[in-house]
Amino acid sequence: MEKNTKEKMNHSFIIKASKTNIYNDYQIKDIFKTETNYELRKAVNLKTKKNFVVKILKRGKGRDETTIHLEIEILSKLDHPNILRLVDWYEDNKNVYIITELYSGRDLFANISEQKFYSEFTASKILKQLISALKSAHSN
Repeated sequence: MEKNTKEKMNHSFIIKASKTNIYNDYQIKDIFKTETNYELRKAVNLKTKKNFVVKILKRGKGRDETTIHLEIEILSKLDHPNILRLVDWYEDNKNVYIITELYSGRDLFANISEQKFYSEFTASKILKQLISALKSAHSN
């Protein structure tokens, strides 16, 4: 298979539309989450040994290819410290593999759901980060 040469610089990451076999570059490991049309797994880059997340989207099952590629396009444009960055993506006959940064903390919704009280300072800090991320996402 040939590798697509389309690239975009995004901080220290290079976004490539990869047509090679994902298993040549990553070791796919533990499952984080399984849904009907996708699963999230840990992926280890074979060269750098860095940990990432791979979203494995199953082709077919009513999934529109245009929607998958639109997701990749949108992710490739996002550039904000509070939004996970797209690192790479691959596709084969069965799946599309989207590689993103690994975030090991808890998500915002889980934190908000469990916390009973927020100080005004903490609430304003969270809101500032959220608004900044939304502004960044909508400006692309």
